[in-house]
Amino acid sequence: MTEAKRKMKYDTEDPVWLKPTAVSLYDKRDSWPKISIVTPSFNQGRFIGTAIQSLLAQSYPNLEFLIIDGKSTDETISVIRQYEDKIDYWVSESDEGQSDAINKGFSRCSGDILGWLNTDDFLLPNALFHVASTFLDNKRIDVVVGEADKIRPTGEVRYVATVPELSKASFLHWRNPGRPQGTGNFLQPACFFTRMAWQECGPLSQDLHYCMDVDLWMRMIQKFSWKEIDEKLAIAVGHEDAKTVGEIEKTAVELGLLLSSYGGMDVVRPELMQMAEELQRYRKVRKLPLVQPLIPIIRRVCRI
Repeated sequence: MTEAKRKMKYDTEDPVWLKPTAVSLYDKRDSWPKISIVTPSFNQGRFIGTAIQSLLAQSYPNLEFLIIDGKSTDETISVIRQYEDKIDYWVSESDEGQSDAINKGFSRCSGDILGWLNTDDFLLPNALFHVASTFLDNKRIDVVVGEADKIRPTGEVRYVATVPELSKASFLHWRNPGRPQGTGNFLQPACFFTRMAWQECGPLSQDLHYCMDVDLWMRMIQKFSWKEIDEKLAIAVGHEDAKTVGEIEKTAVELGLLLSSYGGMDVVRPELMQMAEELQRYRKVRKLPLVQPLIPIIRRVCRI
């Protein structure tokens, strides 16, 4: 991957994810497989318009786009209505959370290739072209994944999520700080899969609130063939309202329990023990005479 692809900061005034893919790019083939994209949504009106634009900017000739909103109370619905003529289906109704919304969306999809795009994730130019081309060139592949950047709302790159070794053993090291080279994680918006893979490995578990995607990847890696796309496909925005940012400790615990259920106890134990040690140190600190009078104030300010 070249240094040009490893940008350290994106221009949010003129974002690359809104630059349109050239329609002529699709003249390379006579037909393209249908790609179905589901966007789950709930009170993310400040991001959803950009997510929609980044998808439409792909200029993909055989796209099916669905938005499943959980009855948002902010500006989300007014933003969706601005693009209503370009959305194949959308609804705003109460649901049981993100997994439920995505499952609802996929139950309505008719595409050959599936993926979901959260409201705070954006596709980079040519992403769907690279995805479809990879599937067409590799008929026995059922899941593809490329690189993605995790960025702050101001555009700074927090980290580049490279594609690890595509194996169950590698995925068991999803969050482990001491993970071996070649293991680790990728970002969900850079992953796409066939309808068959979803039908056999879905739906997403509604019992999981933070790592339902990793659960799906663990199931798919054991049954289907994967392939890396040597391209950067997506951007994920890490902001204070994002679950995996604002509730990072809960995310770590749920992920640890999940990976343990797939045989990764030895891998996740060190991280969970480290979290336990940090909690133990915190409890010792709060017992100090100088700290105890501050605890009620901290609770009021932080509303805990």
